[in-house]
Amino acid sequence: MAHTVRNNSESSSIIPQPRGNRAVKAACFFILVCALLLYLLGIGNYKRSQIAFAIAFHCVIAQSWHFMVSLCEFAEELAHVHSRYNGEYLKALQASVSVRSTSLMILNVMCCYILYTEDPLTGMIHVVLLFLCNLLCRCFGLQEPTQAVISEITEKKQLNVAHGLAWSYYVGYLKLVLPVVMP
Repeated sequence: MAHTVRNNSESSSIIPQPRGNRAVKAACFFILVCALLLYLLGIGNYKRSQIAFAIAFHCVIAQSWHFMVSLCEFAEELAHVHSRYNGEYLKALQASVSVRSTSLMILNVMCCYILYTEDPLTGMIHVVLLFLCNLLCRCFGLQEPTQAVISEITEKKQLNVAHGLAWSYYVGYLKLVLPVVMP
C-alpha cells in the first residue's frame, strides 16, 4: 500500500471559503437587464406617475409574499412559544416577521395610495417590473430569512453545535492530517 500526503493546495480546496457577493452582483446584472427591457418595451411612452405607481405596486406584491410567508412561520412559532421564547409572544413575532420589511411594505402601500392612477401600465412591462422589484427587494435585504426560518433549517438539517464540531474536526483536521490510502 502506498501512502501519499496531500499538498497544501489540494487540502485548501476541500475547506470551504467564505461566501462572496456574487449573488448581489448577479442581481445587479439582472436589474440592468430589466432596465434595458423596460427601455426596449417603450417605458418612455408612459407618464412618470404611471411608472412610479407600477413600481410601488409591484414592490408591495413582492413584499406581501414575504410577509405572508413570515406570518406562516409565526403560526409555527406559536406552537413553540413556551419552550423557545419563555412564553413571550412578542419575541416569537420578532423572530418570524422582519420589522424593517414590514415597515417598508406599509410605506409602499401608502405610496401606491398616493400615486394611484386611473391609467395603469399595460402589457409585458408588468412582468419585467415584477422581476425588477423582486430583484431590488433581494438586493436591499428585504427578503432575507427570519430567525424562525434559520432555526427550522438548522433543525431539519441537524446542524446543531455538536454536529458542527464533529464536521469541523473531520474536515479541518482528519482529512488534512491522515494520509490518503491508495489501493
